[in-house]
Amino acid sequence: MRDDDSFHGAAEVFPYHHPEVENSCAIDVKVPCETVHISNTEHSYNTFDDYKLAKAPLSAYEIKTKLKSNQYIHLQAGFPNADFTLLDKQGNECAKIN
Repeated sequence: MRDDDSFHGAAEVFPYHHPEVENSCAIDVKVPCETVHISNTEHSYNTFDDYKLAKAPLSAYEIKTKLKSNQYIHLQAGFPNADFTLLDKQGNECAKIN
């Protein structure tokens, strides 16, 4: 599993950027198989003007991210019995990422 991240506005309508998973793996694969998850991230910076201070923002104050569900990623990686409730509905998914 490899993750590539694209940087786009999370609310952009055109072109609309969705997270994707490339390269599905079969259940009975005999050789290594790599799936690629492409996430979408938007960084938000303060809008005040630092021009007079000659400084650029050092970090984003908010990061919005779009990801595919754990179940979908597991299914594409060759695990046909991936359970949405067990993988995505425990209530601690964001804490695991952070």
